[in-house]
Amino acid sequence: MAMQQLYAWTGLGRPLSHKWFTHRLVFICLAAAFLIAAGMHLAEVQDGLYSAAVFGLRITFAVFFSWAITRELDPDEPWAAIVAVGLASAGLWFWPYPHLKLFFLVLLLLRLINRSTGVEAKIPDVLLILLLTAWLLYEEQLIAGAFAALALWSNGRLPNPQAYHKYLALAIALLTVLAAMHYPAQRVPNELSMWINISIITLATGFALFSRQLKKVKSTADATTAPLSIVRVKAAQLIALLVFTVFSLWYGDWLFVQIITIWATFGAIFLYAALNYKTSLQR
Repeated sequence: MAMQQLYAWTGLGRPLSHKWFTHRLVFICLAAAFLIAAGMHLAEVQDGLYSAAVFGLRITFAVFFSWAITRELDPDEPWAAIVAVGLASAGLWFWPYPHLKLFFLVLLLLRLINRSTGVEAKIPDVLLILLLTAWLLYEEQLIAGAFAALALWSNGRLPNPQAYHKYLALAIALLTVLAAMHYPAQRVPNELSMWINISIITLATGFALFSRQLKKVKSTADATTAPLSIVRVKAAQLIALLVFTVFSLWYGDWLFVQIITIWATFGAIFLYAALNYKTSLQR
């Protein structure tokens, strides 16, 4: 009954459940991330409990998004998402500058494409996506407009489409172009160090290889027993790979460290798939 009430209002909500072991493990990881991040901030910066708590929450949400986004990009392997939590935590240790609003938007858009709940996006979902995209574009985050436009367009074209989303995609694409014209600094590429360039190419190639060999999806939608659409899942993977690779190469080190959580998900998915493949060969 609770799930029916949830999906009456949203097609993108996916609650955590203590019934699943990996979900319980995520709760533990999130609690540990908060305590460690807040404690380190308090010890090093020494500017009060409130500031330490805010910093701890930011890191905690970034770790959560690494798990949740991985679950959308690789729905059949819950343990790949746990690996992503570990990699994201390591990355955030060195670069604790997570772009939380962007991660939230990406998560919503991946669920929109995947339709992992089995329910179409509701009007409140679409309004939230549009408002969040507009907010990020106002903050000169052109990557948000590009991702949203491609995601909405795909959702309007893929099997069982929401056709009106194509027109929203065109509107966001136009708004993104206008934002790019209004913010000339965003049209200039930033410095890209050699090791980050190598990291981007390596992680993008690994994730692309994983996506290419994916032939079917076993996971079922939350609200139904129907399996997820392989076409939709691969579309979500392609859009994420394309947008984050292009923008990371363009904006260089500055963007890479802000979205290290996303690159951790790509790395975790490829690493877990490679380990599984090696294990299967040994058997």
